[in-house]
Amino acid sequence: MTFLTLALLLLQPAEAHGMDAHHVALELDGAVVRVAATPGVDAFPEFDLNGDAVLDRAEVATARSAIRARFEAAFHLEDPKGAAPACAPASISTIGRGEAHVRASLLCRFPTAPEALVVRMDGLGWLPYTLEAVRIREVAPGRWAPDGAVTGGTIPAGGGVATLLTRSPTGADATLHDGLAPMIVGVAVAGLLAALLAARRARSPSGAPATVHETSPYLQGPTP
Repeated sequence: MTFLTLALLLLQPAEAHGMDAHHVALELDGAVVRVAATPGVDAFPEFDLNGDAVLDRAEVATARSAIRARFEAAFHLEDPKGAAPACAPASISTIGRGEAHVRASLLCRFPTAPEALVVRMDGLGWLPYTLEAVRIREVAPGRWAPDGAVTGGTIPAGGGVATLLTRSPTGADATLHDGLAPMIVGVAVAGLLAALLAARRARSPSGAPATVHETSPYLQGPTP
């Protein structure tokens, strides 16, 4: 089970429990972004002092400041216009016994709620990263619910850029946006039917209107 699947089930803010290595999960709550990333030991090989391909608690405790500095230098977040958020220092911890990756948690705030999230990662290890992001909203004190679908992306090995959470307007704007295309189709269909009906009336010897069957759900009332 991925982190975001678990997070959505529990309706809780971002945490990295249950995430595999080389994942980044982001929750956008208005202008606030919670980030949970799991860099692997390949991002910090020199801190694996005993060479067992695992960063244990003692190794992470010894190198915590250096791990934080490397993560913060490699992980970049901004909106589509290039504005970066203000972020608190990353929290670095271990996932659990025997895991080959660490957990980096980050809390950031944009000046205003971003329309999308642009993630750039530079050289944080030699394996690709899987990204997952979701918009959330607080439905009760301490309880969050998803506000839209989870979107995903990939940062290739060696680094790259991914844009997440791009979507159409929501709320009243979404209602207008979602209803606009059917309205246009309905008006076009109505105009075409009116033209066909006029043509058939003109061709009818008796002058009686011909029957036109219309099944469009966008038109109201019976068709003459």
